[in-house]
Amino acid sequence: MSVSYINEEIALDSNTYSVIDSISAIQFSNQFTIIFDLFSSDWTKPFGYQLLGNYTTDGFGIFNLNTVTPTLFINSVSSIQITNLNFEQLDTVETTAPLKAIIRLDDLNFFYTIQSDGAFSKYNNNTTLIYTSYHPVLQNLYDYDYDNTDCYALGYNADNATTELIKINLQTGFIDTIDTTVSTLYNFYFYSATSISNATTINFKNDNFYFTKGDKAERYLDTIYFRAASGTGFGIQLEHSK
Repeated sequence: MSVSYINEEIALDSNTYSVIDSISAIQFSNQFTIIFDLFSSDWTKPFGYQLLGNYTTDGFGIFNLNTVTPTLFINSVSSIQITNLNFEQLDTVETTAPLKAIIRLDDLNFFYTIQSDGAFSKYNNNTTLIYTSYHPVLQNLYDYDYDNTDCYALGYNADNATTELIKINLQTGFIDTIDTTVSTLYNFYFYSATSISNATTINFKNDNFYFTKGDKAERYLDTIYFRAASGTGFGIQLEHSK
């Protein structure tokens, strides 16, 4: 939300922002001044706050660990090129098969990859491999979603000729199959798709799974926007969301 801050304390919680004069006004004088006091209840925890500008072009921010400095992961056929925002190469991670996904959580301590050979791998921020797990669903991946503890993948299992939903524990790499017909741990809702057998996208929120029959779907707040195979876009209000 946007708030007018005059002699006020600004809580850096990723939910507030303030608008200043256009950049042209700063360029005209060729200078600006920002004065602030910074407080943290625990300085040992990593944080990174963009005070002015944004993460992708320019601005001014404060970071207490290098690992929260913005980096780019550039996927190629056989490796991941890790660069800073000036495209200066920082590291390279070799892969055994083309990548289908790169997953990074907010704390940036680890990142995860899904390969076309069915491998799910975890690396720390020094690009050291922690584990690799395999599952045939990841070879024919339709879509995936994740939270801070698990990755949920929807795909076709050629071993038994069925579409399956699997859960990958991010901490351990343990993979389990979720049976949407008998599971009581989650709620399952289908939009345009009638069952998991013809679903092609997945979104997860608060123990609720949402499936559509599109080629791309993204959830924003309480609405899922998905694109059908015909190219037509739809927005669906999630009446069951919490």
